[in-house]
Formats: sequence, structure tokens, C-alpha cells
Amino acid sequence: MRLLSAALALSLPLTPFIVFMVMTDYSGILIYVFMGITAIIGVIGLVRGRGLGRAGLFSAFSSMALLAFAMGYIPYTTGVALGTVNEPALRWLALSISLSIYAYFLGNVYEASSRIARRMRELGYGAEGLRELDTTNAVVIGVGVLLLGVSFVITLLMEVLRIISLAPVIALLLFIIVYLIAMVIARVHRG
Repeated sequence: MRLLSAALALSLPLTPFIVFMVMTDYSGILIYVFMGITAIIGVIGLVRGRGLGRAGLFSAFSSMALLAFAMGYIPYTTGVALGTVNEPALRWLALSISLSIYAYFLGNVYEASSRIARRMRELGYGAEGLRELDTTNAVVIGVGVLLLGVSFVITLLMEVLRIISLAPVIALLLFIIVYLIAMVIARVHRG
């Protein structure tokens, strides 16, 4: 599972640039430069044994910067836009940027589990202990995927609520109800 988290931490940061390449009219050379820098940061982090997640952070921040130079106040005040981003591309960019942040998380998971595995080998733990570490790593990756999925569902819910123009009072009531249900579930499981 450590290899899976490393592979995902290296590949997921490239997704925003793929979206920029496919769904916007940005210059391909500019996107390739950012993809190359992101890949180099990831490979350097992997080789050094620390900093693998930095590729995800660089990808997220540079994607948001590219987005800022495509729409909003910067192109409005300067009169120059690096490209244009349409409405469907914004949704895919939001998804891919969140995958970049998830790649940052996975990079940190890989580094932590690699340090623990190295220390376990030094202390004489066998293959069974390393399998337990891989199981723990899989659980952590799964929790990250679950939280990523929950954030997507919340985003879709907010989109649906905006479309049906839900009154703010009703939205507040729904939030309170969901919060109370979550609190009751937490108290029941706490014992």
C-alpha cells in the first residue's frame, strides 16, 4: 500500500493540468512547463524520502494561480488573460485541485509509513509487523478517499440547494438537524 500511496502522490497532482489542457484554451507549452515542474518536485521528494507531498501543494497553488489569471479581477484590471475557463471546466478543476490536495495527504502518508517501516526493520520486526503497517496505511488511504467523497457530496448538495433556491432559514434548519443527528450518533458510539 505504501507503493500505491507513492504512485498516487506522484500522479494525482498532474490532473489539474490535464483539465487545463483539455478543457481550456491555455497555451500547451505553459501547461507542459507546470506539469514538468510538478513531476520534478514529486520525483525529487520521492528520491529524497521527504517532500513527496509538495508536488500536490505546488499543483494546487499553481492551478489556482492559473485560474486567477484566466478570470476575475486580475484579467479585468490588466486587460490580459492567460486563457479562458468555461463553467464545466470550473467543476472539473475544482475536482482535480482537490485531488492534488489529496496527493499532498498521500505523500505525507507514504513518508510517515516509510519512516515507521524503516524503524520497525531496525528493531527487528518481521513481515507480519510490516503487513500490519500496510493495513494501517490502507485504512488511512481509505479514510482520505471517504473524506474526499464526503466533500464532493457536500459540494453537489450545495449546488442542488443553490439551484432550487432554498431559503436561508430552511438551510439553517437543515444544518441544525444534520448536526444534531451527527451528535447523537457520536454519543451513541462513544458509549
